[in-house]
Amino acid sequence: ITWSLIISLSVCYHARLQVRDDYEREVVKQFRTPLNLPGGVKQFRWEIKWCQDVLLDNMKLGPNIARNAALRENVFMMAVCIQLRIPLFLVGKPGSSKSLAKSIIADSMLGKSSEKDFLKDFNE
Repeated sequence: ITWSLIISLSVCYHARLQVRDDYEREVVKQFRTPLNLPGGVKQFRWEIKWCQDVLLDNMKLGPNIARNAALRENVFMMAVCIQLRIPLFLVGKPGSSKSLAKSIIADSMLGKSSEKDFLKDFNE
């Protein structure tokens, strides 16, 4: 349950913030038994990054594509929003991986035709 809550908070709030430190500190304070988060803010950040990395690891990436934080977050948000049929507006500076993330999603999330088994149950 703790992991699901962290990912939900990431999708709903965390991704929208420019400055995340205060938010993370305040949110982590709310995790009490049975929703334990012994690693505090560090664990909160790690859980989000781990989930984004798992998703990106299963995407079709070219050899020269840098797996930076912007790409990780954009791909994650697009995949989640496609799955849940939630409209998403990606806003950011030029060069912040918005179009690249869209191309990666389009090439990787092909439903039953996806190369990776992990993505076969995802929506197209």
